[in-house]
Amino acid sequence: MTKFHFRTTDLDATLSDEQGYEFPDLPTALNEAKRLLAEMALDGLPDNGGSLRVDLFNAQRVAIAAVAASVPQDSPRRTNIPRGQTEQAAWQGT
Repeated sequence: MTKFHFRTTDLDATLSDEQGYEFPDLPTALNEAKRLLAEMALDGLPDNGGSLRVDLFNAQRVAIAAVAASVPQDSPRRTNIPRGQTEQAAWQGT
């Protein structure tokens, strides 16, 4: 098992774990970083140019990977599409 550390960044804060977590290999730790990012996204995506990010570090705290999700500034927000309306019509507000 190898120790990895995570740093999460959202609109409110950047948090680093102090203890680290043990994983059998890098792909498993990277999958956990992706899962963390997805969990952060479920809490809400940023509006107008924000981003979410998870940085992965090795035991010596050297950055080895990162996963991120961002919303471009002035991006249109998707709303629920009424039944029978096409997605394009919903984006155009018709």
